[in-house]
Amino acid sequence: MGKVRVFSEKVLSARCHSARFGARLALVGALALGCSAFDNSATPSHALGSVGGTQEQGGSPSNGGSSTSANGGGGGSAGASTQASGSSGSAGGSGDSGGSSNGATSNGGTNNGGASGGTSSAGANSGGANAGSAGSSNGSCSDHPLTPESMWIATASSSGGTDVPAQAIDGNADTRWTSGKDQAGDEWFQLDFGKDVTIKTVTLRLGKNTGDYPRTYQTRLTDTANNTSATPQVTGSGMDSVDTVMTFSSPTTGRYLLITQGGTTTGIWWSIAEFAIACGG
Repeated sequence: MGKVRVFSEKVLSARCHSARFGARLALVGALALGCSAFDNSATPSHALGSVGGTQEQGGSPSNGGSSTSANGGGGGSAGASTQASGSSGSAGGSGDSGGSSNGATSNGGTNNGGASGGTSSAGANSGGANAGSAGSSNGSCSDHPLTPESMWIATASSSGGTDVPAQAIDGNADTRWTSGKDQAGDEWFQLDFGKDVTIKTVTLRLGKNTGDYPRTYQTRLTDTANNTSATPQVTGSGMDSVDTVMTFSSPTTGRYLLITQGGTTTGIWWSIAEFAIACGG
C-alpha cells in the first residue's frame, strides 16, 4: 500500500513539472511575441523618416505630416492633405508646382488677357481719328458731287473796274475777272461751292488776255474760308497763252477753293476768263 502511494506521488510530481514547463514555454513564446511587437512600434529610426519624416517628404514620423520641403503645400505624401488632389498638395497651394505660378496671374490674369487685348489693338488709334483725317484728301465724287455754278460765290483780293469775281464763273469766256493792278504776289481768288464737293482738276481759262496768267500759284481746298495757313495741295506756275491746269494728287473734298498768286511782274495783271472744274481727269 505504501509503494502504491509513493508511485502516485511521483506521477503527480511529474505532471506538475510538465505543466510548469509548458507554462514556461508559453510564457517564453508570449515574451517573444511581445518583444517583436515592441520592436515594430518603437520610436522610428531614420530609415522610416526617409519616407515620411522631416528629411524629404512630409512632417512628423510615418507617412503624413505638415512639412513642405520638396513638394510644397501643407501635406506630405499621404497625410491629411494629399498631394495629387488635396487643397494644398503638390498641385496646389503656394509650393513649387502650384499656386500663383501657374494660376491667375501668369496664364489667366493680367499679363495675357490685359493690355495686349485691351485698348491698344481695338481702340481709337487703329480705326478712329487717323482714318477720318485722311478723308479730306481722298474723297468720293459720288458722295460729294460738284454743285451747280448758280450756288457758287466768288470773291477776290481786288478787282479792276467792272471785271468783278462773278464774271469768272458766268459761263462767258469773253468776260473776265482781273486784279486791276500789277502782279505783286499778294493776290488771291476764292470760290465757295456752298457745301463740300470733291474735285480733282481746276482749269483757269485765259480767254483773250493770254499774258495775264499767274506767275506762281498755290491752291488749297478746305472747309475754312480764306484759309491761307493750310498747306497748299497744288503749286506751280502758269504759262503764256496756255490755260493753267491745276491737278490734285487725288480727288479732294472741301467747300472753299482758294488760289493765291505769289509772283511779281510789271504792267501785267492777273486775270481769269472762266473756271472749269471737274472731279475726274
